[in-house]
Amino acid sequence: MSSFSFDGRDAVIAAYDDLDAAFDRVLALSPDGLTCSEKLALEDRMERNLRRAPAVEHRLLSSLCEVEPEVLGGTSLAEVLAARLRISKKDARGRIAQAQLLGPGRALTGQELAPELPTVAQVQLQGLIGGEHVQVIERFFAQLPDAVDEETREAAEGQLAELAVGFGPVELRQAADRIAYLLNQDGSLSDAERARRRRVSVGKQVSMG
Repeated sequence: MSSFSFDGRDAVIAAYDDLDAAFDRVLALSPDGLTCSEKLALEDRMERNLRRAPAVEHRLLSSLCEVEPEVLGGTSLAEVLAARLRISKKDARGRIAQAQLLGPGRALTGQELAPELPTVAQVQLQGLIGGEHVQVIERFFAQLPDAVDEETREAAEGQLAELAVGFGPVELRQAADRIAYLLNQDGSLSDAERARRRRVSVGKQVSMG
């Protein structure tokens, strides 16, 4: 999966300065002289970048999660974020939870670890899915029984990420509900048979018709 650069602090700050300047330049221009087709194309490009923005935030929040909140001036990271960004604590907690799913982790040795949902994180990083897609997938895994094995979880994540790239949030939610049903309908079977059927079920393409 693509990784962020580990350049020095000056390079990071300079990149954010460039980002600020790019927004200033765009906001100083009027799109009125463009054709409708050109405006729609730019809207598509803007949407892609807006979808990629959370991946940058995940990197920042994952790093902040490693710091004791007292160092940041609060009793929790959510409290610090809510005050600094002027957002609700609920919003702050949601961003932190999403960063823990889709942002990189770090081992005790300092080595960077892949996100908990690496495939979803990758398509978000590419700007192929939006916040509503991510919320559907978050909800799916939050409601998934602990008994579901890791192999099945990985298969489900891969399929949901693939579906999210091709469909809107409503269709994705329908597919996620269908996959959840397939994973939970066989409660009377043995653990081994249950695991086998889950892998078969999740491996099949969910019909969107």
